[in-house]
Amino acid sequence: MTTDVATSERPTTALTIGDDQARFTSQQVAVLNHLGVQGADDDDLDVFFHVAKRTKLDPFARQIYMIGRNTYDQRQDRWVTKQTIQTGIDGYRLIGRRAADAAKVRISVNAPEWAHEDGSWRPVWMKAWGSPVAARITITRDGEPFVGVALFEEYKQVKRNGDLTSMWAQRPAGQIAKCAEALAWRLAFPQDLAGVYVEEELQHADRQEPEQPTTGAGVAGLRDIVQPAAGAPAEDEPVDAEIVPDSAAGRDWVAEAAALGDIDDLKNLYAEAGLAGASRDDLGFIARRGVAVEKAAGEHS
Repeated sequence: MTTDVATSERPTTALTIGDDQARFTSQQVAVLNHLGVQGADDDDLDVFFHVAKRTKLDPFARQIYMIGRNTYDQRQDRWVTKQTIQTGIDGYRLIGRRAADAAKVRISVNAPEWAHEDGSWRPVWMKAWGSPVAARITITRDGEPFVGVALFEEYKQVKRNGDLTSMWAQRPAGQIAKCAEALAWRLAFPQDLAGVYVEEELQHADRQEPEQPTTGAGVAGLRDIVQPAAGAPAEDEPVDAEIVPDSAAGRDWVAEAAALGDIDDLKNLYAEAGLAGASRDDLGFIARRGVAVEKAAGEHS
């Protein structure tokens, strides 16, 4: 099954990105807003359109998406929202292999390796060893190796208290391996992957947040809490329908949310659920649970 962005040679709809199209139409922008691309100005949307056409990933099929991340601007001495363009690791693989086909080059991707604190590199990682020091993956392009090495300390996502978030605590080897693979793909195909990142690469940039974020109520309130801090999808934010984390199948998002009492874990769960294509009802439940936990924490502080 192809995942190319629709062209004029295929059945078209109002959301089809045409070969001769230069920017999003007003109807496409309206749908993007519905999918969660909010707060982006015309320049941001033009960049997003350019990247979507260059990578041939479809924003309306949720293969690629744009998220506003809350970043502290030292020059302005205030928090500002900056738009980042993201996909999943499968999106990177798709772009890389298309680029290789177009350039008529041969590529191979080796299995990941993880660095132990004793200095050795290991082909598998045991939970008993804790978190790996780093992960590396090599992509060979026409005989030339491109090695991506990602240090765990530089990419891990932590809560306010310094503990790993649930996903990084449960799957440290898998999370850091995605970062290493993304680095390797970008080294091998820098032109094709410029300006696009995988979620795991950007999570570490969201550790710092305003001390007293303004929050509302319900789903909109969790968007205030979650999106700036974890880059998590908003209620209807674009998530990749094709890219589903291997641990997401069959998960009971409602039960997991109900069992969590930490706002950082709920933020991470909200992001995971969105990327896994969870239903609007499930996302809404996680949102309401997050707002309730945030409110309870404020009452006891």
